Amino acid sequence: MELKFIWVKDYRILDKIGFNFSHSGNHKFRYENNTLNLLDNNKSILNFGKNITGVTALAGQNGSGKSSFCEIILYSTATLVDGSMGFNQPFDGIVCYGDHIFYHHELDISNLKELEDKQYKLVKFKDTPFEDMKPEWRDSFVKGGFIYYSNIIDWRSGIDGINLANISTQALLEKDYSRTDYGIYDKYDHLISDEFRYRDKLTSLQALDQTEGYRNMVFYLNFPEFIPFSKPSNLIIQATYPNNNRFLNYDRSENYENSKILSEYERYIYDFIHTITVDDTHDKIYDSDHAKLRKAAKILYRFNLLISECLRRKIWPDGELARLYLFENGSPNGLFEEVEKIITLLSLHERIIDKGSFREQYSPNQLQHEHGVTGNWRFFIIENLYVENTDEIRALMKQFIAVEETAINLNENTLKRITNYQMLPFKSSGENSFYSFFARLSDTIQRYDKGRDNRDSLILFIDEGEVGFHPAWKKKYLKWILDFLTGNFSHYKFQIILTTHSPYLLSDLSSENVILIKKGENSKTEIVPSGSFSTFGSNIHNILSDNFFLNDGTIGEFAKKEIQKVIDILNKCRQLSKEALAEYAASDAGVLEKNNTYEIINIIGDNIVRNKLFEMYYEIFEDNDTIDKELASLAKKIDELKKRKK
Repeated sequence: MELKFIWVKDYRILDKIGFNFSHSGNHKFRYENNTLNLLDNNKSILNFGKNITGVTALAGQNGSGKSSFCEIILYSTATLVDGSMGFNQPFDGIVCYGDHIFYHHELDISNLKELEDKQYKLVKFKDTPFEDMKPEWRDSFVKGGFIYYSNIIDWRSGIDGINLANISTQALLEKDYSRTDYGIYDKYDHLISDEFRYRDKLTSLQALDQTEGYRNMVFYLNFPEFIPFSKPSNLIIQATYPNNNRFLNYDRSENYENSKILSEYERYIYDFIHTITVDDTHDKIYDSDHAKLRKAAKILYRFNLLISECLRRKIWPDGELARLYLFENGSPNGLFEEVEKIITLLSLHERIIDKGSFREQYSPNQLQHEHGVTGNWRFFIIENLYVENTDEIRALMKQFIAVEETAINLNENTLKRITNYQMLPFKSSGENSFYSFFARLSDTIQRYDKGRDNRDSLILFIDEGEVGFHPAWKKKYLKWILDFLTGNFSHYKFQIILTTHSPYLLSDLSSENVILIKKGENSKTEIVPSGSFSTFGSNIHNILSDNFFLNDGTIGEFAKKEIQKVIDILNKCRQLSKEALAEYAASDAGVLEKNNTYEIINIIGDNIVRNKLFEMYYEIFEDNDTIDKELASLAKKIDELKKRKK
């Protein structure tokens, strides 16, 4: 299922404007004079990959309508869970998905018969395209999916629905982890018991950070060779407690009689943790207590598994069986439904714990300053087990995460987790942006693989996904996306739609793959004809000037102003008589201005501009000092040429 065309009657600054997207179908569209004309869809000359059906980039200056365009795409895609109505945002226009053409009931399309003869299915809508998901064509849309990514905080991007997996940062902060770990599984919400719901123990930011840590770890373990920067030196496995894990919270007052044995064992565990001591003189944990740390982490994990099982099945354990299981490495028989999975999980966890290490030094001030630790330091220590990033550890961690997910979730389309993860050293902002996009994307697609919908085609809508990247990474961004999708998820067809301010991305696309918009004279959005500009393989400075409408040059405004000052000074000096110039050059103000002019010219990066201004400078000022500067400049150039020759 591909998004082929959107026409908007009136939305913000979008006024009677249509957008054709790159796709594999036979037609493009143009709506005018109440007729939806069918045009030949000339396939792209560029081959993006065997499973990439089209790539479209939307570019333009700020205020040209990109945000409105993004909203329309989201509003025309989102559908509420039960399929009975669309997202509550009226949209007056036309949307073509695959062989379906949705059009607002007040719009007149005079050539309906022609469209039907071309095998298009016409659907009127009152408010939004998907307000009524008819059973006879619901399956065709369920086989497709729409993934939206943006790393920018923008309240308008917080919507989701049955046809839309919203993995934008805004959406994840708003609702992602308060119910399930993905909005795309809201329709399976009835599978999750109330005890698993978020009880405000964690803030949205904390929840996002923890789940991003999980996603990043899974992504790294599955695609270590895809990471274009230095790999982590240590992987951190983080134990959790009922009070800081939203999936382990349970109402102790309502279930007191049933749960009191668990509460009692929980106190035993916490009492044991409190026996861990430190050498106060050196702020160092005693070597003998590292064994206690390992034991506490193992018992705590067993306890978390037991709580998770009790909450999932809504049954409470036999006290003696639970005691043996928790404190004497007893069998999980009689306590768990999936005994073999639990045995495997406990074995993997113990192996990882035994190969890792805990923090040796304890400094209250340092922990509070670096990690915000204000409570008992022992819990923080146990929460962070450091394991060296080796082939063996990666294999163990990958298996552990996979088994834990299936053992706890038992193939339900939810994501409950009792372990958190981080990596060291901590990533730069650009590296975080890389992980945010690719980890969320791979996680979403892999969960589609495990879902019940049998999806085979996905629309990937990326809103300025390269934000935070160095220019060297922006050059590679599109290739990274294409390589990742074609190399790892070839069983899906992908249509890619991007918005961008990056000239590097546009230089990877032909003008036929670019929708270039600008704000017209009437302050409404206008589309620049694709035949009037070139992008593929173009110099980025030309793209900046032509495609982002930088009519006043491609250098910074401050630099432009300073260079203009130099030009004005040189032109002023040119007009002086020899006597006046000599008097000016000898004055205190003249010496200062002359030297400053030279220094400004010397740091100009553009060789042509710098050399031309130096020609003017040497022509005007011909004293010995100026000649010495010119000789020094020429000597420097000669040295550089000699080095290049070697």
